[in-house]
Amino acid sequence: MPALSLMLLLVGCAEQSGPSLQAEARRPDPTQAARRSSPMPVVAGNPTTSLAALYYQEGTPEEQIYPFSSEITIGRDRDNDIQIKNDRGAAPQAARIFRADGGWSIEDLADGRGALVNGQRIRMLCLAGGEEIVVGETRFRFRLVAGAEGSEMATDAPAHPLHDQLAAAVAQIAAQYGDTPLPPPVARLRELVEERAYEQLRTELTPLWTDLLGFHMKQGMRIHHEVTLAFNAVQALALQL
Repeated sequence: MPALSLMLLLVGCAEQSGPSLQAEARRPDPTQAARRSSPMPVVAGNPTTSLAALYYQEGTPEEQIYPFSSEITIGRDRDNDIQIKNDRGAAPQAARIFRADGGWSIEDLADGRGALVNGQRIRMLCLAGGEEIVVGETRFRFRLVAGAEGSEMATDAPAHPLHDQLAAAVAQIAAQYGDTPLPPPVARLRELVEERAYEQLRTELTPLWTDLLGFHMKQGMRIHHEVTLAFNAVQALALQL
């Protein structure tokens, strides 16, 4: 197969039922950032145990977790679920993340100037989990979570260090289909990655590519160059898992 690059995911998320984290919701201290010596945005919000979460300052002593079940909004105004008080670069209403078609999407609410996802401007984008979301100068990490009150962070299957890259490559494939239903081979590919079924993924990759080519032939559609590139990226990453 040809060698490849990675891209981002547009709306039309199919169901994401894959592996999830279990988290204990942690209520952030809205003044914590203000107390640090270097000036940082102050983030305030009301997290609830849920299916997804935004991580602020992930992996640091200042880490704050914002779990949610259906929708969350981010911006400088106080009526947002996550208010970014001291970041002048953040739009008043910057972005919202919401559940759609069994998956997760992010919408820019500031005419393309509200949020970056993995360094790229977006209008609407499906999220696979692991994406970096930047609002103004404030950085978050989007994670899939299964809420279990009082539980520790854990997964049914351990994630490989390359998992986020793999998920991003699959997201890039799905992006090319916009708001149309995903071809069955792409839906299956995403399912395998979400379930972290790495061995099964390696087994099915070639048949899935063949099926995807057949799908495009039946539809009378040329396969997009970015799909070919991203699929090759998936294959290269899968060999390293």
